[in-house]
Amino acid sequence: QGDLNHLDSTAVDPIAVTIAKAELTATADNKAIIFGELAPQFTVTYAGWQGDDDASVLTGAIAYATPYVRGNNVGEYTITPSGVDAANYTITFVDGTLTVNRKSAESSDIMAAQEDDEQLVYTNAVNKPTIVVKDTTLTLTEEKDYTLTFVGRGETEYTESATAPTHVGEYTAKIEFIGNYKDMLTVDFTISKAELTITADDKENIFGEEAPEFTVSYEGFLGTDTKDVLTGSQAYACEYK
Repeated sequence: QGDLNHLDSTAVDPIAVTIAKAELTATADNKAIIFGELAPQFTVTYAGWQGDDDASVLTGAIAYATPYVRGNNVGEYTITPSGVDAANYTITFVDGTLTVNRKSAESSDIMAAQEDDEQLVYTNAVNKPTIVVKDTTLTLTEEKDYTLTFVGRGETEYTESATAPTHVGEYTAKIEFIGNYKDMLTVDFTISKAELTITADDKENIFGEEAPEFTVSYEGFLGTDTKDVLTGSQAYACEYK
């Protein structure tokens, strides 16, 4: 009903109003661990909250999926979040990255030593020590987890080489870690002298004759070694005059 200042009202059809969901992004946070460790506790960062809204408006429980399991090789693995919903938000889940880094040989878990009771003696051949390398109780593998080179130590001259030494002396084995490990350790070892027996040969002569020319026999030469490897001059002492 109108009046002097207003026209009569006219009926108007109702207007439908739709409030669309806001966009919310849930991004798995990047994480980093050391080779051999368990997967860490994953977390997520949200972007897109409106007003005072926060994670309390979510329903469900955040969950994470990753192909990583303890012991997997160094590298990058996806972290995929999921599991939550919200009445007023459309949620987009974004993967994060789990980075597995190489384990340092300086870790207290890593041990390197020459095999117990091994004593290297000259053999006239390459004489490689048995180096045992462990990560806690796991025995590591040469060429897969580390490489070996050898170098002379102290007064022993031996240029660093991947070939183990042959001759008597003091040496150092350098353990260069590769693959899932990094850095270097060293182990000292010694090649001791072999035993050589020099026996004076029995001789006979006639009374009154000069002492004969003395000779010796050698027992213990290794490989192609002969008396040519000896230094000095063979000497003899005898009570006979």
